Amino acid sequence: MFVALQRWYVLIGMFGSIEAVLLKAAVIYRMNVNGEIKEFIPILPAFIYVGVFLSGVYTAYRGKFSFLSFFPILCIILKELTYFGRGEMFFSTMQFLVTFFSI
Repeated sequence: MFVALQRWYVLIGMFGSIEAVLLKAAVIYRMNVNGEIKEFIPILPAFIYVGVFLSGVYTAYRGKFSFLSFFPILCIILKELTYFGRGEMFFSTMQFLVTFFSI
């Protein structure tokens, strides 16, 4: 969750409001692709995938879904809204499902 909040904090600081961030989606996407936003902490997003894996194991072990099951996926969705991307949302959901069904 820290990753998503940190990215939103940086973008709101750059553009002024959540509405401005959402309206400037193409500009932000281009800035992300070109590496022009330097304030993001680069290694932190990798830890979210560990959380997705562990939540899949936890859910398979308990045998039922809970809020903790979907919390890492929710964090990835909030983070990806700052990238204006879609791929990581799909891949994290697939990682959760593969982990859940393989245990």
